[in-house]
Amino acid sequence: FVGTWYSSAQLDQKFAGSCYGMSSTTLLAKQGLLPYASYQPGADELHDLSRPTSNDEVSSLITYYQMLQFKTGTQQRYKTVLKRSNEENIKELLTLLDSNDTVLVGFKKDGWGGHAILAYSYEYGSYTKNGVTYQGRIRICDPNSSSKNDENYYIYFNTKTYSWAIPAYSGITSTKGAVFMYIGADINLINQGGYLSGSNALNNDNFIARLDAFSVSDNRSVAKVQAGENGTYMALNAAPGEIEEDYSYVLGNESEGTVGYNLYDGDAAYKVSQNEGDKLELSITYDNCYLIGGSKAGESVIFDKSGYVEVHGESAEFAISMTMNDESPTDWFTVAVKGQGSDTAALKQVENGWVVSADNLSNVEVKVNNKYDMAYTTFTTKYPSALIYEINEDTIGIAVDKDENGTYETVLDTKTTKANNEDPTPEPTKGIYGDLDGDGKITSADSLLILRQSVSLEHFDEVQKILADVDSDNKITSADALEVLRYSVGLSQNNPKISKEYK
Repeated sequence: FVGTWYSSAQLDQKFAGSCYGMSSTTLLAKQGLLPYASYQPGADELHDLSRPTSNDEVSSLITYYQMLQFKTGTQQRYKTVLKRSNEENIKELLTLLDSNDTVLVGFKKDGWGGHAILAYSYEYGSYTKNGVTYQGRIRICDPNSSSKNDENYYIYFNTKTYSWAIPAYSGITSTKGAVFMYIGADINLINQGGYLSGSNALNNDNFIARLDAFSVSDNRSVAKVQAGENGTYMALNAAPGEIEEDYSYVLGNESEGTVGYNLYDGDAAYKVSQNEGDKLELSITYDNCYLIGGSKAGESVIFDKSGYVEVHGESAEFAISMTMNDESPTDWFTVAVKGQGSDTAALKQVENGWVVSADNLSNVEVKVNNKYDMAYTTFTTKYPSALIYEINEDTIGIAVDKDENGTYETVLDTKTTKANNEDPTPEPTKGIYGDLDGDGKITSADSLLILRQSVSLEHFDEVQKILADVDSDNKITSADALEVLRYSVGLSQNNPKISKEYK
């Protein structure tokens, strides 16, 4: 699911803030899921392991679990906990501690990406910190603390108002806007898809969709919409709090992340508008799909989880991509189209493929892929829409509806190119494999560029295409992005291409 990597590809380095990885791994260790001896001979307890900086196996494990906080289930938990009151969150934390010996807790404040810690017990009394008296405190194991049982890292709370604070962190108090962003002890969720006996099971009830705006003006609006009988999308009234502006934070970085919105009606369609035509690149993550819409002079984008993206931009270049988690109408699960000179363009999933429509379907580029195969074609037609369908897994079909009866009966003469059957590209004249931004380093920024190229949001030159193909399959996919990401965080140093220089 390509959308996952827009978040996890933002790792910068192995230990640039790995609190979630350390806390979640420690919780799993307490549940007996960490085989200590396999990481250090003779180890019987967690504290027997060497410090992560001197044990590459432990370091890699923590980094791996740091990345799992971007799994869909955990992200849903973040958005749910943020919406609740201090009282609700404190009471849930205490209830979980009654039945669990460790509970994972996350918190943040404005302008700070957040921090993850472990709670292991609580007690009542009278505790004065920074001039404020509290009636309860929750004992905390904090990755930032070098001392055992450092009371300044505990969570102190008022039993009447449920205001709370952590004295060790300046400004981390509910009276100054600090909030909880995660409270949980469910190892099936924390370990979803994980290395230590992980599970892929996920309950998507009450799914919270996520809209990310990679390029958008400050003068913008987001509206809930619904398709009418004629296919035109009309605005709906959103309930208070259903559309909530929020940032997604880069991993290990306390600066502002990607601007976007948490959409608490995860089944609705949404429209993003900006007052003047300008570069517009947006994506939305639903429980069943990941949709991308962009325009060089965009005015609005509509997303619908039924499988529909519509882009408006004055005579502009457009790019639309659709990745479906559920059953696809073809053996491909992703389709991307790119065109130019259109005021309006749309892509819709139908029973036997996808229909692309625009007021200019000249030199339209089409790219489709699944996990193993990728294919390309281009077409031109004077008709306002065309059906993209599968002739076989190696061949893209394009058909138009000449008599406008709703049936795409006229097949266009096009040629499909498979990525792994393309003619060999000349060796690059300069560059480093995996270094796409040319800074001489292999980082998550390079991984993100490769991912964007794979879904037609970047346009690599011939040299970049060569440098991006680090798995040597003659195509650029999310697999290449993952290889570069793993290399950048130290999870893999065995790729024979990455970091090699060519002149």
